[in-house]
Amino acid sequence: MVDSHRGFTLIELIMIMILIGIIAAFGMPRLFSNSPFEERGFYDGVLNALRYAQKRATASRCSVLVEITNSTLTLTTHGVNHLGTCDVSSNLTRPLYNPSTGESFYTLSAPEGVTMTGPASLIFLGTGAANLGGNQSITITINTRSISVLAETGFVDGSQQ
Repeated sequence: MVDSHRGFTLIELIMIMILIGIIAAFGMPRLFSNSPFEERGFYDGVLNALRYAQKRATASRCSVLVEITNSTLTLTTHGVNHLGTCDVSSNLTRPLYNPSTGESFYTLSAPEGVTMTGPASLIFLGTGAANLGGNQSITITINTRSISVLAETGFVDGSQQ
């Protein structure tokens, strides 16, 4: 007759309980906080808005204004003349349509605890370039992540940190 023992020893059970306690102490606070996800979502939204503004300016040959505050980003463009083309004599005050939400104003608002720093405004010209001189770039920082816009090409680069 073979004597087989089944189950766990008391030491193994205690070690499992200690491991579960350590995982709970470090992992549970992250499960109940949405702020890292909201920050990343806002970062992605700003990155996509800047890329959309640059592509919209290139496709329509009409400048797009990006206005930046600590907590919002807004896109506007020139008005349209009677021919349906860009009216460059008008100010950049016509709201740009947001294709992802269907809203008539393209505005992003930062969630609580998320701040954005950068220039007060940026204009993508009809060529797609940003309104900065030469080969300069600007940086928009959202908490720990940053987005760079190259002046000459209007390329929008999101760095992962």
